[in-house]
Amino acid sequence: MPRTRTATLPSAAGQVQVRQWDAANDDWPDESFDLVVVSEILYYLEAEQAERFVRSAVAHLDDDGEMILVHWRPRVPEYPLTGDEAHAVARRVSGLETAGHYEDADLVLDQLQRPGTGSVASKEGLR
Repeated sequence: MPRTRTATLPSAAGQVQVRQWDAANDDWPDESFDLVVVSEILYYLEAEQAERFVRSAVAHLDDDGEMILVHWRPRVPEYPLTGDEAHAVARRVSGLETAGHYEDADLVLDQLQRPGTGSVASKEGLR
């Protein structure tokens, strides 16, 4: 679905790329990213796998890049982690700071970035 939605965007200019791979493996491409979106993934992994995934994601994040995490919060018996537990793992092992946070009864969303990076407005010279 994301590939279809972004098909008309200028991927040749490097603006939009959609990648897919097995989150439980460390087969990340040999490059870095300005944005890594981790949506509805981590709670399927055991805590140790989630830690490894997050560390790999951070290792492939540009110096001023951001990681967005968004997960369902209620416990699902078949999932090793809840969304809250998955985000706690990510915050604990990533070395990143929380730049933004939203939660409601159903979902939790965190924006993480390297310490001292500053807000988007400050990065763009708007502050």
